[in-house]
Amino acid sequence: MGSTNTGPDGSLTVQPNPDRVWDRVTFSGAPVNSVVVTDDKLKTTIDGNWDPHTQTWRPTYPRDSLGRELTVKVTQKSGPPLKNVNAHFTAQKLAAPPSLLRPPS
Repeated sequence: MGSTNTGPDGSLTVQPNPDRVWDRVTFSGAPVNSVVVTDDKLKTTIDGNWDPHTQTWRPTYPRDSLGRELTVKVTQKSGPPLKNVNAHFTAQKLAAPPSLLRPPS
């Protein structure tokens, strides 16, 4: 899985796993300046915390990633040469049925 981009912005869409939630996304390679995670189908942003020192994004509520196709958009410092950015996704297996983890609609 990967994404090839020619500008300082890059994005990667990740398919959902029905029994896992994202715990964090850690980046290596070129330093990342910012991270935004979205659900493009619902046109919403997934709340999270970006730590530029550890190059790690953590969702505020991991359950928000459950069963959703999410897009991770990163921005690195612009200007040549652009370098590769690697994303490592860490997930947790659900200990309870998904119906107990979702907030009421």
